[in-house]
Amino acid sequence: MGLYVIFIKLLLFFFIIKAIHAREWIAPSTATYIINELVTKSENYAHLLSVLDFYILPIINTDGYVYTHTTDRMWRKTRSDHDSPFGCRGVDANRNFGFHWGERGSSNDKCDETYRGPEAYSEPEAFVMKEFIVNNRETIKWDTYITLHSYSQLWMTPWGYTKDLTEDYQELKRLGDEAAEELKSHFGTAYRVGNAASILYYSSGSSRDWAKGEGGFKYVYTLELRDKGQYGFLLPKEQIIPTAIETWAGIQIVAKTYIK
Repeated sequence: MGLYVIFIKLLLFFFIIKAIHAREWIAPSTATYIINELVTKSENYAHLLSVLDFYILPIINTDGYVYTHTTDRMWRKTRSDHDSPFGCRGVDANRNFGFHWGERGSSNDKCDETYRGPEAYSEPEAFVMKEFIVNNRETIKWDTYITLHSYSQLWMTPWGYTKDLTEDYQELKRLGDEAAEELKSHFGTAYRVGNAASILYYSSGSSRDWAKGEGGFKYVYTLELRDKGQYGFLLPKEQIIPTAIETWAGIQIVAKTYIK
């Protein structure tokens, strides 16, 4: 499951993906809040909407998300069948993208939660999203990509496959720091900002690394939303709206770089 938001300014696009991992329910909830804000309160965002378009894909891992509602609340992966002798199903769609696929931070064990799949883009969830972006390159200049996950309260830059920094890391870090400060100003929620492999763990074949390495996006971030482990994936419903409000506030800082 996932949600992507894209901002466009004169064919510059901002793309957000939410909840590629099925159990991370706060991500699609936050996506729904953002959609509602833009649709029902558009006058509040005239300064953005006059120069930006938003592309929002609320759910990618649909089968996995449904499975968390019907069978296993903690399910993470897709629901595909790759002939595991133990009956294990699914692929971690966020290890299935082709950029540095199959490297550190992914598994070839079909029963593992970070199973990368038999090959890059074996999962339609990853393949279709990649194809949409690639096939529209002639008319769209992709510019910003944000993917939402939970949990840990992190605002992360590429890369996940290595601790090496991108050439423009200082710029990404500066903007991420500004966004994290704005996020914190609402409810005091503190985020750590930095390279994904350094402040979380290694993760190769992610959509984030692909977006930066091959997708053509400049500003690329992964946000790990609330909390830091007290509730984990089972975030209380009372925290849904505050999480959405603060996250949207932080994302707007990134969006406003286009209108300065």
